[in-house]
Amino acid sequence: MRGFAQALSVPFLFDVLRYPGLAMSPRGTFVYDHIEVIKGPASVLHGLGTVTGAVNFVAKSVDGLPRRELFVSTDRWQAHNLGLDLGGTLQNGWA
Repeated sequence: MRGFAQALSVPFLFDVLRYPGLAMSPRGTFVYDHIEVIKGPASVLHGLGTVTGAVNFVAKSVDGLPRRELFVSTDRWQAHNLGLDLGGTLQNGWA
């Protein structure tokens, strides 16, 4: 998204819905399936203010398939993160 001085000129979308407000709270990428960078005049699809493009955060979907994923990280500022993602269907008697 070159040529635009303001960082706020690129809107953030979450599952194609525009994030309200000017600032975005810090979020881990563990909860997202993927992140799309939509370049060019995306205003045709996403509305006013997306002339430069948009960044779309796509959340993981519920598909009922068995999923076991563990996420562990640390960084040089001594921040530690732990994530667990379990997926599947519930058996009779659980709900």
